[in-house]
Amino acid sequence: MRRAVLPFLTFFCVLCGYFVLRPVRDEIGARAGIENLPWLFSATFVATLLLVPLFGWIVSRTKRRVIATATYVVCAVLLLLTYTALQQGADLVAWGVGLFVGISVLNLFIISVFWSLMADSYDEGEARRFYGIVAVGGTAGAIAGPALTALLAPKIGPMNLLPISATFLGLAAVLSLLIPRRRDVVPQQKIGGNIFAGIGLALRSPILRRVALIIICYTTVSTILYMEQADIVKQAFSDSGERTRYFALIDLVNNSLTVAVQALITSRVLTRFGLRVALTAHPALIGTGLIALAMFPRLALIAVLQVIHRVGEHGFTRPGREVLFTAVTPEERFKAKNFIDTFVYRGNDALVAWGIGALHSAGAGLGSIAALGALVAGGWAINGYTLGGKHEDAVKAKAEDAPAV
Repeated sequence: MRRAVLPFLTFFCVLCGYFVLRPVRDEIGARAGIENLPWLFSATFVATLLLVPLFGWIVSRTKRRVIATATYVVCAVLLLLTYTALQQGADLVAWGVGLFVGISVLNLFIISVFWSLMADSYDEGEARRFYGIVAVGGTAGAIAGPALTALLAPKIGPMNLLPISATFLGLAAVLSLLIPRRRDVVPQQKIGGNIFAGIGLALRSPILRRVALIIICYTTVSTILYMEQADIVKQAFSDSGERTRYFALIDLVNNSLTVAVQALITSRVLTRFGLRVALTAHPALIGTGLIALAMFPRLALIAVLQVIHRVGEHGFTRPGREVLFTAVTPEERFKAKNFIDTFVYRGNDALVAWGIGALHSAGAGLGSIAALGALVAGGWAINGYTLGGKHEDAVKAKAEDAPAV
C-alpha cells in the first residue's frame, strides 16, 4: 500500500499546488498579449538556463532521498515570499512578469524531480504496473487545483491563491520523504559528478537524445496551441478574474478526461502493448487533428486539440517516457533528465514562440501554422515508435539473458 498510495498522494499534492497557479500564469500571459509572449518565453528560458547548473550542483552534493523534498520546500517558500511582497504593495506588473516566469520554471522542476523520485522507487516491471496509478493521483490533483481556482479566483483574486499552492507543495515535501525506495539502489548515496554532467550525458546517450527530440516536438505543438489560445481569450474576456476562471475551467475539463484515460487505459497500454504504442498514440492523434485544423482553420478546433494534446501527454507519452528512466544510471536519472525536462523544454518554447511571432508578422494564418505543427507531429510519431521499439527489444534481450546469468 505504501508503494502505491504514498506516490499517489504526493503527486496529487504536487499537481494540485501547480494547477492552482497555472490559470494565474495563463491569465498573465493573456493580459500581456501575443506580441509580448515571446519575451515572456525568453525570460523563462534564461531563468531555466541559470537554474539548471545550480540544480546540477545541488544534486551532486545532496542525498538522492531529499532532492525532491528540498525542491518542494524551496518552491513553497518562494511562493510565500512573493505573496508577502505583493501584500506589501510591490509593483504588480514587475512581479506579474516574475510570477509568470517563476510558475513556468516551477512546473518543470517539481514534476521532473517527482518522476526522478519514482524511478528511484520502482524497477522496470513495477513502473509499468504502478505508473498508471501514480499518474491518476497527479491528475486528481490537477482536477482539484483548477476547481479551487475556478471557485476562488473571482472572489479573492488571483494573487491570493499563492499561499494555497504553497500549502500543497509543503504537503508534497513531507510525503516524498515517506515513499519507499527500490531495493537495488542505495537511498543515502550521493550522485557526485560536476554540475554540467547532465548536458554531456543527454548528448552522448542515443536514448536520451531521442527523449529530448520528443520534448522538442511536444513543446513545439504546445506553444503553437498556447499562443493562439491566449490571443483568443484576451479578446473574449476583459476581466482578470474571469480570464483566470476560464483557464481554470479548461484545465478542469482536460484533467477530468485525463484521469479516465490514466485509470482505464494507461497501465493496460504499457503492460500489454508496450512503449511503441504509448509513445506513438499521442503524436498520431494530435497530428491528425492539426491536419484538420490546417484544412478547416476554425478557432473552436483549438480547444478540442488542447484536450487531445494534454490528455495524450499525461495519459500516454509522459508515463511511457518515464518508464525509460528506470533503466538508466542515477546520474542520468536526475541530471540528464532534469536538463531535458527544463533546459531543452523551455529553450524550444522560446525559439518556437519567436518563430510563431515572426510568422504572424509575415501574415501567416492559423491554417499555415497548424500545417507546420502537423509536420512536427509526424516526425514525433516516427521517433516515438523507433525509441519504444529499441527499449522493448532491450528489455526482451535482457529477459532472455537472465537465465544464463
